[in-house]
Amino acid sequence: MPSDISIHTINARSAFFQFVIDDICDMKKSGFLVNKSLEEIIYCEIRGTFFELLEILKNKGIKYTSLKSALIPSTKKSEAAFIFDTQHIETIHYGREIIDKILPLLDKESTHSVLCGDFIGEREDQEFISNMLKENLILCRNLTFIHSSAFHCIYINNISDFKIKEINTALTKYSPYCGYMDMKFTSVAKGYFADILIKCFIKHKNKIIMEHGDDLPNEENYNYSDFCFEKFGLKVFSLQSLYFDIFLGYKIERPVITEGDKVDVQMSINSISKKLFPLDELKIEIDDGKFGYLHKNKLGKLKKAGIDKLKREQLIKLVKYKISENYIYNLEYLSQYDVSKFNIILEIPNFDNLSDNKFIKYLVALKYLSKEKTLYLISMH
Repeated sequence: MPSDISIHTINARSAFFQFVIDDICDMKKSGFLVNKSLEEIIYCEIRGTFFELLEILKNKGIKYTSLKSALIPSTKKSEAAFIFDTQHIETIHYGREIIDKILPLLDKESTHSVLCGDFIGEREDQEFISNMLKENLILCRNLTFIHSSAFHCIYINNISDFKIKEINTALTKYSPYCGYMDMKFTSVAKGYFADILIKCFIKHKNKIIMEHGDDLPNEENYNYSDFCFEKFGLKVFSLQSLYFDIFLGYKIERPVITEGDKVDVQMSINSISKKLFPLDELKIEIDDGKFGYLHKNKLGKLKKAGIDKLKREQLIKLVKYKISENYIYNLEYLSQYDVSKFNIILEIPNFDNLSDNKFIKYLVALKYLSKEKTLYLISMH
């Protein structure tokens, strides 16, 4: 029986992961690996690579479990995109100057994933990007939009609303700073950032975890970025892109629309099971006891989302619909019980605050039963 495994997240859209999959497919076509299915091979590859990651982090004095809050979305904390107009920065190293303003504002004991990048858009995209800024950006000064390429974004997850406002207040003294976007809930802007931003680093207390080239050893640490972390009392730990891209890159939530997104979900399932079925083809099971528990103990939250009066079959339909458009996280296999399970976050409109476009986030835990082709609801809170 396979050993226990607990993976916070997998990024199957990474270039390396696609290379591995293509290589395995070519080997199968050539007559190699004839005794194993593609799913079995990928299952073994993911597990093997993940256990190598754990060993690399352990040798650097880093516990993988301690990085969880930086790698999965939260139902309690928020995310924010801080926007800067690079036309007002004289140096070509504007990324370094901006990060130098951000790092001192983060709490010493905090843990975050930090993504960054310039706004990307073709000529025909400029109106869309301009409107996105007008609709989502909480301005701290007047903004003149000429072209999207002038703007740079620093995206931070696992951050409280209070801290976002505190950072915003501090940055208003910096003239290139335009304002911030609240990224707690799904939005067009959040989907845009999911497409354009790169995964810069993880800040874990006084440690910076980042990637280095696959041709360099994991026993050493390299900072090939433009950022001077050391002057802020931060120590750099790096590892090969192979491991960072797949297991340590935060995925900004967006609807699962493209084939790449669907493959990402399937590969995540493949890390905890050798048998794959599209999630939207599986039946959802909520037994009477679980349904009764939700109504007895989670009634207040259910009311806010307007789902307190739903019958069990209606709740099943709602969960099934929401599952088909979300990423999955907290991938676990428990050998003692031969159980594969994962989490998914559902966003449902808050009917107490419809005018403010507020949502309620539910963390849903589901057991993946491949033999029965069923997803069994473990919890929803």
